[in-house]
Amino acid sequence: MKFDIAVIGAGPAGSFAAFLLSKLGYSVALVESMPEMKRKICGEYLSPGGVEYLIRELGEEIILKNFSKLDGMLIFAPSGLEVDCQFPTISGRINFGLKVPRDVFDQFLINQAKNSGVEVFMGEEVKDLSFENKNHRLFFNKRELETSFLVGADGRKSLVCKKFNLNSKHKKKFIAFHGLFKSSGKKRNKGEMHILEKGDYIGINPISDEFDNVSLITSNHRLKQFKTYETLLEYYLNKNKYLKEKFSKESNFEMFISYPIYHEVHSISFNQGVLVGDAAGFYGPLTGEGITAALTSAQFLAQVITQNQSLKKNDLINMNSVGMNYEYLMRSFLTKKKWTTTFFHYLIGHSFYCNLLGQIFK
Repeated sequence: MKFDIAVIGAGPAGSFAAFLLSKLGYSVALVESMPEMKRKICGEYLSPGGVEYLIRELGEEIILKNFSKLDGMLIFAPSGLEVDCQFPTISGRINFGLKVPRDVFDQFLINQAKNSGVEVFMGEEVKDLSFENKNHRLFFNKRELETSFLVGADGRKSLVCKKFNLNSKHKKKFIAFHGLFKSSGKKRNKGEMHILEKGDYIGINPISDEFDNVSLITSNHRLKQFKTYETLLEYYLNKNKYLKEKFSKESNFEMFISYPIYHEVHSISFNQGVLVGDAAGFYGPLTGEGITAALTSAQFLAQVITQNQSLKKNDLINMNSVGMNYEYLMRSFLTKKKWTTTFFHYLIGHSFYCNLLGQIFK
């Protein structure tokens, strides 16, 4: 089978990229190793910028029919001071986020891709890749796929990154523990960020009437001091009256997994291909920004290809020009995100500044 474009990975970046590229008139294959989409390690919250992308392409009615709104964020300084932040209302801009359980959200985007003409291959794990005769070949257990242009949307453990030697070495300074809490506290239609000690913080996103999505972000050094995440979490619950009331001992807590919150590559483009989403770079889970960044990368790719409608002509010069132009846009975007994340971690690592800002903005 031969396609103009093949996308590996049906997460938000991959499915949205496939959807946008199919709308441009290309034959697109979307390949996903899982037979059905499952809940993933994610805050499961989409910020207003990401909502704007979806509404622009699909319309507000279908989005709000499938997902519930979030109105803003509650930010708690280390002192316990609460700052109630509404998303700003700006003319022509979206002023709400969305609760997006990942199994539901990912399947929603896959369905949109299918409806636009994308051929979706679920439960098809790519075993190997090759680049020969000016085409990429994808090898599965029982089939092969050929494409002129390859999009790697397969996350931080990307096969595409590994195959084309795109990963950069880096120190894993921060780690996240993620799970679901059955909250005993009052439900509010806002996400929460609790800034704790030594740069640690807890993010809470209400994703249903029963459960809150909870992430504890800490440093490797901090975790070594407490030995286990359970000990560290219990320490913060005992110190924080609000959190202790919200998550009582009777609360049902299911921890999914721990994972590093940093991924970097030395190149986002390669021969007749690019990386999107987390595969292209991941610098920290600022609430709601991870999925928005994934959708942004898909939007950038569609934008560059729209400006250079050349893939059907099999013009290698123009295909590589697509890669270079896309890399420029993504590098600019990721550099800003990296410095924003660095500043954020510096700020929350100094309780005095956090408490002072809390007093100012309260």
